[in-house]
Amino acid sequence: MDNTDQLTELQLVLESADDIDFNYNKGSLLQGVLYEHIDSEYVDILHEQGVKPYSQCVRIEDGQIIWHIRTLSSEAYEKIIVPLLDNSFKEFEIAHNNVLVWIRDKSVHSISMEQLFNDFYSGDAGRCFTIEFNTPTAFKKEGRYSFYPELFNIYHSLMMRFDSVSTRGGMYSEDTLEQLTNSTEIVDYNLRSLRFGLEGVRIPSFLGKIRIRIHGSQTMINFANLLFHFGNYSGIGIKTALGMGSVRITEQRRKENK
Repeated sequence: MDNTDQLTELQLVLESADDIDFNYNKGSLLQGVLYEHIDSEYVDILHEQGVKPYSQCVRIEDGQIIWHIRTLSSEAYEKIIVPLLDNSFKEFEIAHNNVLVWIRDKSVHSISMEQLFNDFYSGDAGRCFTIEFNTPTAFKKEGRYSFYPELFNIYHSLMMRFDSVSTRGGMYSEDTLEQLTNSTEIVDYNLRSLRFGLEGVRIPSFLGKIRIRIHGSQTMINFANLLFHFGNYSGIGIKTALGMGSVRITEQRRKENK
């Protein structure tokens, strides 16, 4: 890997002999596993950062337990993913449960920021997108939890996360945020509320999907498309380093955008 800005996803296929429920609430315990296997000085740096340069979550997909770890910069890739790719990292124990977990497979995929801009900003994106909230998602607004997918909160989260890791200059502006919010509508949704358990606290959150349509200019649509593809790595909302806010955002086919 070179030193250019990049987004990377590592997928680990997990297996355990114990009857353990690998639901999204295990995200906080897996962050502990993560920190045990990376450089302690970098862990100290991560503890001091507000917005973390990575997201992670665990999900059951097609009957397999998949641990997703996604880094948002080249430095985070080198400090977090590279150690986990080492052949010596083939099993770990989950704290509090005394459960041994084996890593049955590893796969990694990266995209540079330059490629992200070339592929998703300079193109001709459609107007409709589906946002799947795959793990509990919530926002913090004026000191209170907000557990509904308000468009302002979605765009604000993506723009602020992008600026926290990108060296390309600021993407966030109040005018752009207002234009994106006002030009986008939710045209369909399937959502449910639930609580995310974290260190004795149950955070109000939501799961499900929404379908949105953007009525702005093509430049605005392409800008949103860029943010959405970034969001597939960064997650949306609060505590994405602990397993919350994992999303899959897809552009609808042209024939569906009419």
